[in-house]
Amino acid sequence: MENNYRFEKKFLIPYCYQNNIYEIISSNPFRFSECFQERTINNIYFDDLNLNSARDNIDGNPIRSKLRLRWYGEKYGKIKSVIEKKIKKGNIGRKYFYEINDLLLSRESNKFSIQSEIEKKCKNLFIVNTLKCCKPTLLNSYKRRYFISIDKKVRITVDFDLENYKINDISHFNIPFSNNKYKMIMELKYNNNFSTDISSICQYFPFRTQKYSKYINGFKEVNL
Repeated sequence: MENNYRFEKKFLIPYCYQNNIYEIISSNPFRFSECFQERTINNIYFDDLNLNSARDNIDGNPIRSKLRLRWYGEKYGKIKSVIEKKIKKGNIGRKYFYEINDLLLSRESNKFSIQSEIEKKCKNLFIVNTLKCCKPTLLNSYKRRYFISIDKKVRITVDFDLENYKINDISHFNIPFSNNKYKMIMELKYNNNFSTDISSICQYFPFRTQKYSKYINGFKEVNL
């Protein structure tokens, strides 16, 4: 089971490198090339009443978990979504997936309507019961591009045009709202059985790895 975990390294790309980031990626000696079409990713994050998922991340707890609803394309309408439970152990992570089809979301959706909609459409009782102890706290949306090394062992994703929306109790969840047009995040993802020293890839990037959580940063921005 441990071999199913993957490693992740994150880079917050300085503004001065954003215009040529794709040239930097393609010029890496591991010969990364684009492997999937650009698309928009949307997430709704869930946390308990004490915000323990957020606290574990901020406190740097080595073992932590995160629960989110993810879908692609338009933010609103009838969506095909997946509930993801992401478990982190230090620098490695693993995801569990549960599909939920025909979920309805609109600008008027709130904490209660989102949970009610999931309970009606989700067929997994474990997820339904888990969500009863949680609440939706944040909607974020961003664009992503995908790259893979020539040996198919390392993937790179680049996320940009980040938007964050607070999910309120009674009003629609596009207020408060924050837009990060000048923030760009790059991630390296690879299996833990990858034998090549990953530093030999990272040394060609003119910026350093750093901790960054879209959930934590987005939550802080809309709750200031």
